[in-house]
Amino acid sequence: MNAKSLFHPMALAGALLFAATSVASAADGQAAYLANCAACHQPDGKGLKGAFPPLAQSSWLAEHSVDDAIGILLKGLSGPVQVNGDTYNSVMPPVAHLSDADIAAILTHVYSNFGNQAQTVTPAQVAAVRNAAGTK
Repeated sequence: MNAKSLFHPMALAGALLFAATSVASAADGQAAYLANCAACHQPDGKGLKGAFPPLAQSSWLAEHSVDDAIGILLKGLSGPVQVNGDTYNSVMPPVAHLSDADIAAILTHVYSNFGNQAQTVTPAQVAAVRNAAGTK
């Protein structure tokens, strides 16, 4: 392989498309988070002490699987939950009306920001949890 083959126009176009898709996904995740989650969990992910748990540096996210987090978005959550040493007892409504891509983008945004362990959540993961839970 020579240096010229490394810069094949189609390879360059594919790399640019991948980069554009990644940036759009990150922007989509932030936009979807701000539209659907930030009112309670706040734009910075720090939540409201005593009312809505933080997603920033969340012990809950660190201790639970991605599938558990997906399940909460699909089914909602009520009852006490411990996050970062504090107990929260409010109701989070489900957002199952959102697409698998939107839920994946939101969770990828949350996991990749706010001091959490970065990971990517895919629409296929959301679809699998949705199907297993029977959530439409």
